[in-house]
Amino acid sequence: MDLDADMVGDAVARGLDVRLGDAIEYLRSVPEASLGAIVSLHVIEHLELGALLELLELAVSRLKPGGVFVAETPNPASLIVLGNSYVLDPTHVRPLHPSLMVFLCESAGFRDVNLRFFAPAADYQLPVVDDPSAPDWVATVNEALAKLNETLFGPQEYAVVATTPPAAAC
Repeated sequence: MDLDADMVGDAVARGLDVRLGDAIEYLRSVPEASLGAIVSLHVIEHLELGALLELLELAVSRLKPGGVFVAETPNPASLIVLGNSYVLDPTHVRPLHPSLMVFLCESAGFRDVNLRFFAPAADYQLPVVDDPSAPDWVATVNEALAKLNETLFGPQEYAVVATTPPAAAC
C-alpha cells in the first residue's frame, strides 16, 4: 500500500503486488490473523498519534501469531537528524524517539520488540586521537568525543522490529 501513485506505478512495473491506498484503511479491511508481516518504511513519522496507535493495534490484530512488524523512521536521538533532514520535510508530524516506539509497540501487544540502527553520519563525526604514545588523559577525551559523536552524528535511521505473541497452547 502506498499513497504515492508514482511509487505504486514503479513498483507494479517491477512486478510487485502494490496497491494505491491508505495502509490503515487496508488493515481495517483484512481479516484478523491473516498477514505474516507488515513493513512500514518512513510512514509512522507522518501520522498523528491517534493514527499511529490505530496502526499498531491493527497490525497486532491482523498479523498471524509470531508475525513480524517492521517500521523504519528517522532517528531523533541523533541530533543531526532533527537539525537537518527531519525539519526539511514539512509532512513530518513528530519525531518518534526509539524508546517511545518500543513502549508504543509493547503497549499495543507486540512482544520481542527490538531496535536496529542504520546510517550513522560518519562524515560529520569528530576524529579521536589515535596515538599509542598519547598521555593517559587522551583516553578520557576520546571517550567524550565518542559520546558526542553518537549524540550529534549517530545513526540517522532506526527500525523497530516487533513480533506478535505466539499462538496460545491448547
